[in-house]
Amino acid sequence: MMMMYQPISRKELEKYLPNFDPSCDPQVGEWLLVTPHRRVALVDPLIQISQKEKMRPIYPCSEERGLTVVSPTETLPDTEASTTTRIDDPSRVFPSLEKVRQKYCRHRPHCISKYENIKDDNNNKKDKDDEGKNEMKGNEDDYEADDTILYLNPRALLLTPCAPAVFGGSDFIEGLETETGRVVFVNWRTGEVRTDTAALQPKPTPEWAEGVLEKATVEFESWLRREVSMNERKPEGKEEDRDVPPLQKMRIH
Repeated sequence: MMMMYQPISRKELEKYLPNFDPSCDPQVGEWLLVTPHRRVALVDPLIQISQKEKMRPIYPCSEERGLTVVSPTETLPDTEASTTTRIDDPSRVFPSLEKVRQKYCRHRPHCISKYENIKDDNNNKKDKDDEGKNEMKGNEDDYEADDTILYLNPRALLLTPCAPAVFGGSDFIEGLETETGRVVFVNWRTGEVRTDTAALQPKPTPEWAEGVLEKATVEFESWLRREVSMNERKPEGKEEDRDVPPLQKMRIH
């Protein structure tokens, strides 16, 4: 018998995210908004837990019903119109937590000096020097600074810059069809696949909700400004360490 998909509980959320702090991490349903300075606290422990426990992503579509599998040899219709193609495992096209975390990893000065030292140590050895340059270049890219807001669904092991519907975006998340190398948009809830960028457009706001949306937008922008201001006031060299969680685990007794 297929289990019904249940809303995420606080206990389950803390299992995935031991450093979750409701005052810092806006949460709506299964989704959390992750500001740049909270990536270390939220995403890194989840990556470690998922690897250690060999966790598999959980989606509403995989829990509530079986969907037709798109075989590796089957290609999606190349049209601008919406399609009704579905897949049973959206993780097949979504990038892993590790890849997204690496792409949006914040720059830290000690990383550059570390790899500059590698280059200097091998300066008189051409082959090793070339190898050191390549390593340094790759790691500089890994630690590129950016202020991108990311969205995290710990159950689905999904980290994305695409705002989900609960944060004013769409339930369609950008992914990559590895067999064809084509960008596709997958509804994380239903498994529906579309190839048109219109899939990322949010649904129109009902007239009765326009006032609520306006107030919520103002409140969110105010909160975001406070977060940015607090982060900018942090003393130099006090950025959160990758290996040390900045918050103690919160428990409900």
